[in-house]
Amino acid sequence: MQVLLINQNATIERLVKLSSGKLGYELVSAKDILEVENGVYDFIIIDSDLYNEEEFTALKQKFSASKYILIVTKGSDRPDGFDVYVEKPFLPTELVDILSSLSS
Repeated sequence: MQVLLINQNATIERLVKLSSGKLGYELVSAKDILEVENGVYDFIIIDSDLYNEEEFTALKQKFSASKYILIVTKGSDRPDGFDVYVEKPFLPTELVDILSSLSS
């Protein structure tokens, strides 16, 4: 399975890398939604700091079969369109559980 992470935070990248690695999933990273390359992604994880509704809508149209996860700051808005919301800070085990449950 392939996980796409759209993020600019090194800590989040390490946590997602640990989580996806534990499950044997391949991680592809992009620093911005506009940088995303063509591919087949089972999961697309976006840090809320990079969320943009217009770009997200285009991304969902391009990768309609993917499961979408938004990493949000506790107490912040949760825009529609995501399968799961993960609150910062989070443990890698939480993300492992989420990825496992979404893949079954």
